Amino acid sequence: MAWQTDPLPVALFEPGCAARMNVLQALGGADRSYRCTYSSASLLGLVAVVQAGLAVAGLAQRSVPPSLRIIGANEGLPVLPDLEIGILRNPLSTTPAVDRLHDFLRRDLAQQA
Repeated sequence: MAWQTDPLPVALFEPGCAARMNVLQALGGADRSYRCTYSSASLLGLVAVVQAGLAVAGLAQRSVPPSLRIIGANEGLPVLPDLEIGILRNPLSTTPAVDRLHDFLRRDLAQQA
């Protein structure tokens, strides 16, 4: 299993992403040796690498498909701190579709808090 490998193979979002920084800070703070084996802007890309058994990835719990196992402290990995999510909306975008999407995201994200 990838999480038992030393250094830990990690699949990360692209540089500059807050989720990537979150994972790297947690691993650095835990003094866990790791190597980035894959980097992508795509959630599906990260999931595919993890499903193939090539790496672990720090994903939002809601993003983890049923085919993957959530691992953490019991496997010797650091706990990832929460990340804050914000919604930016162009105030000039007032179509019904944009309104519905905005309302859906606000409700859905509020339920996770």
